[in-house]
Amino acid sequence: MMSANGERRRVGRPVRAAATAVVAPFARRVAGGRAAGNLAPTPALLRVGVWATGCVALLLAVPPSWAGRSTTLLAVVVAAVVPAAAPGSWTVLALELVAAGGWLLRTWDASVPWPPLLGLAAALYLHHVSAAFAAALPGDARVGAGALRRPIARATGVLTVTGVLGALALTVQERIDRASTVAVPVIGIVLAVVVAGYLALVWRRDPP
Repeated sequence: MMSANGERRRVGRPVRAAATAVVAPFARRVAGGRAAGNLAPTPALLRVGVWATGCVALLLAVPPSWAGRSTTLLAVVVAAVVPAAAPGSWTVLALELVAAGGWLLRTWDASVPWPPLLGLAAALYLHHVSAAFAAALPGDARVGAGALRRPIARATGVLTVTGVLGALALTVQERIDRASTVAVPVIGIVLAVVVAGYLALVWRRDPP
């Protein structure tokens, strides 16, 4: 008959393995950043961008009644630091999913204007792009200004297209009191095709 200690060890092994699988990538990223020593200006600036855009995304997703609380601000600042410290880990996507989920809960039964939604989309996009760029650069990498022009131009183009499409959607919403159930999906599909075509053109012209 198996002893109680043996049973606990048998049950605890899968739990420890799962915890190690979740924590190990984050720990490696943090250890890699420490091993690189002092951060060079460009990697440090990218990590600041990850932190700042993460803060903006979380604050936009927080209910207005919570936004002014000091505990909420502290939690947002601390939560945004984690992906900035390990931009190549799963914490980047986790923060973005939390922000998107918080926005859905906030707007579930409330009417929200377009500007905050566009701001959240821009913050999440910049958060993901800056985290990907920061993860690809070693902490001590010296990057010239020329190497940053293409990523900045690409991000600016995507944000510009998103803003224009959002403004067009807002104009249509103001002019049409009650859109039919057929028109709304068609407009959404057209906008999705336009965005996908633009991204494909950028990808073909300037591959990563």
